[in-house]
Amino acid sequence: MESVMEDDAKTTTDTTGEKLLPSAGDADEKLLPPANGDVLPPIPPPATAGPVIAEPAPVAAVEAPPFVGQVPSQTPPPIAVPQAPTTLTKTPFERSIREIGLRPSQVKAAPAAQTPATAPLRAGELQRVRTYAADMSEEIRKRGETLTTIVGAERQRSLKETALEEEPAGRSRSVWQIWLILAGAALLIVLGIGAVVGVIVAMHKPAVAIAKPDIINVNSKVPVAIDGNVVLTDQLAAARNSASLSLGDIESFSITRAGARLTPEETLNLLGAPSTLARNATDVLIGVHSFDRNQPFILITTSAYDLSFAAMLSWENTMGENLGAFFAPSNASGNPPPLSFTDKVRSNTDTRESQESWHIVYAFPRKDVLLITTNEATIREVMTRLSLQKGI
Repeated sequence: MESVMEDDAKTTTDTTGEKLLPSAGDADEKLLPPANGDVLPPIPPPATAGPVIAEPAPVAAVEAPPFVGQVPSQTPPPIAVPQAPTTLTKTPFERSIREIGLRPSQVKAAPAAQTPATAPLRAGELQRVRTYAADMSEEIRKRGETLTTIVGAERQRSLKETALEEEPAGRSRSVWQIWLILAGAALLIVLGIGAVVGVIVAMHKPAVAIAKPDIINVNSKVPVAIDGNVVLTDQLAAARNSASLSLGDIESFSITRAGARLTPEETLNLLGAPSTLARNATDVLIGVHSFDRNQPFILITTSAYDLSFAAMLSWENTMGENLGAFFAPSNASGNPPPLSFTDKVRSNTDTRESQESWHIVYAFPRKDVLLITTNEATIREVMTRLSLQKGI
């Protein structure tokens, strides 16, 4: 019985007459018959069972074409091309073991065939050219990335380089803009300070008194400074007698006190005029007209004709006494007599005149102008100059 099993272990033939060989893992196993001659018990499986892997097929050698520039007499080394592993096959021996109830041992996989290292360059053989495609493939294999991620990373790097190149130019532009803004702000501040200083200087600058034009044009002006101890009419009489004028000329007297010219109201109050006339007077011109001798006159602009006319009517009784020596006739002696006024027409103008012994005439050439004098010739001259005066 042992000899039969040994013969079967060495060479086994199936029913088809095919010779079956034992597997490599079962070469060391020996089949022993049971002690009592019965059927053999099954062999328990090994403690660590793994997948059954077939032995890889041998690598076929493929000859590579000769390199350009290679010496014809030399034959290039063969290039090993690995072949795909085949699926696991079952031999007839394994099928016969399984039929009699035995389990073959796990077949250990042979180590994968490795591609031999590239042989060194031979005499006359050219070195392979390194290309971008080969470098790309190598990087993809090493990093475990894809072509899309590599292209995206390259795009990001290009954008960063562009931004770094454009940053200095943008920074210089922003610096110039900041300087321009600061310069504009400084200019505005300087202009504002200058405007404020100009306003302050203008406010503290003494106002220049604009000379108000006289009611009529005159040929000369003489200042008369009043003194508290001397009556104004007496000073005016002295100025009248001292005036040296050509025939038809007019000279005005500028009445001042302490270097300042008197207002119209102050002047009329000193002459003894009614308060109503003084309050409504806007300007006063006192002077002499050269005709036959220096004839006195008083020219007043008023803002209320009716009040001014009523005030003149009330002043008729004391007018000669108040005007005194300034309006006194050349041959007068002593105090003026009581005056009596009547209505007359002189140079197409309604007038009020006193008696010839102390002759005083007053008229309103216009509703806002009152003239007080001593003769008709002065009325005509004043009216002529008044018509030529602009803005009056």
